[in-house]
Amino acid sequence: MTLSHKGFISLSLLIILAKVSGFFKDLSIAYFFGVNESTDAFFLSMFLSSLVYTALYSSISLIVIPKYTLYREKKCTDDEVFSIFFMFILASLILTVFIYCYAEYLVVYLSSSKSLSVNKNATLFLQIMALTFPLSTMVGILNSLQSVRGTFSFVYVTPVFNNLLFCLALVLFHTSLGMLAAVIAGVISWLCVFIFNFKNESLSVNRVFRLLPFIKLKYAHITLFGGAFLFVFIEQINNYIPIYLATMADSGSLTVYSFATKLNLLVLSVTLMLTTTHLMPKLAKCEEPGQLNLFLRELLNIILLLSLPVVVVVTIYSEPIVKIVFLRGDFSSENAKEVALILSIIISAVPLIIIKDIFNRVFFSQSRVLLCVALTFTILIFNILFSYYLFHEFGLSGAATAFVISSFFQMLLLSLFIFGYVGITFLLFIFFTLLKRLFLAVIPALLLLIIDMTLLEFIFAYFTTYLLLLWSIRDAIVIVFFKRIF
Repeated sequence: MTLSHKGFISLSLLIILAKVSGFFKDLSIAYFFGVNESTDAFFLSMFLSSLVYTALYSSISLIVIPKYTLYREKKCTDDEVFSIFFMFILASLILTVFIYCYAEYLVVYLSSSKSLSVNKNATLFLQIMALTFPLSTMVGILNSLQSVRGTFSFVYVTPVFNNLLFCLALVLFHTSLGMLAAVIAGVISWLCVFIFNFKNESLSVNRVFRLLPFIKLKYAHITLFGGAFLFVFIEQINNYIPIYLATMADSGSLTVYSFATKLNLLVLSVTLMLTTTHLMPKLAKCEEPGQLNLFLRELLNIILLLSLPVVVVVTIYSEPIVKIVFLRGDFSSENAKEVALILSIIISAVPLIIIKDIFNRVFFSQSRVLLCVALTFTILIFNILFSYYLFHEFGLSGAATAFVISSFFQMLLLSLFIFGYVGITFLLFIFFTLLKRLFLAVIPALLLLIIDMTLLEFIFAYFTTYLLLLWSIRDAIVIVFFKRIF
């Protein structure tokens, strides 16, 4: 669905507000707590929660959006769609009970922390976080329906509300409750968001309840759900490897890595959110291989053109950026240097993660789930071995480097198999396009590094030079963009 100018402006403002509120969320943690065992416990519980639940939550958009798109085109029935909704809700309830009962064992066996305080607090935080699983699952389903219909505002309101309530809880109760205040606020915010979405989607919810006695879980749906869940779970293990290694390092290392990934997500999350809401419905409609090929080639060119300059700037000015964001309250200059080192490494993974996320969604839109799982598992084995080696050689920075390298190889592996027998051609296109765009992004930076500039001066000079360079070589994407503006 094409957005009007007014709708586009409103949507852009919501996205910006979501990022600003997320920024203040991370800022409030750094300001009130700095880097200590309390923040280690919070981030450990957050990562463990993501490890066990994100597989379920991320599967919602992978399955519901393509299926609901077919439903709106009258290519599948009510019971097919609503049985999938019921399956997700049931799975979230089972997962909540499991995590609540076995949180202590998860904390002990899935981390290397030797601190009793960290383990005790992480267990409590994880139990409370588990209560949000059914609520966020139902919100995820309703947001997927809204994405297909083009009503994106509800999707972007969710993170804004969650982040603002998180900040408010820390401001009011950080002295008396500490990080526990933010965890409890998370449950309250998801409950409020669910009620808000429930009222606006009452028609769809009522239809689910009317069909509930007739819903039957089909083998095909269970297989599809199982494949999606397994795939995202393997992806989460991949992401969790540097987290696990960080718990083996000195106290505060987990918080250092977490702050670096938070800044990384400021760049990444907007793109992934737009991918879910805008790209998935379009991918579901690309039925011809040639149509899909052209769509992906144009999309990847745009992604690399926009993301690589950001990678270059953040890599060069990582420490000033970290200091601008976090250097206040209990967050020290030494903390800033540690976070900046990790950020300068993992920022390189941003375009790789975006591209492989799109490729994964292509596999799911084509119902090639098992192949996607097999390729992702192959990368997991490589990442485990490579991460342990680099961690023991170079510490936390080695684990971060291994994460970037494994993301690169996963992107190449997925591109090789995405179009079957023409996979080599597409792989070569990806490889040479990446080299071309990287060269164009690095050249202006190398020219400007000889001049001593502040961060803002460099950003202005760099992006001006970058755009002029693209214009001078008559880059097709930039030419089309300027023609639309002028």
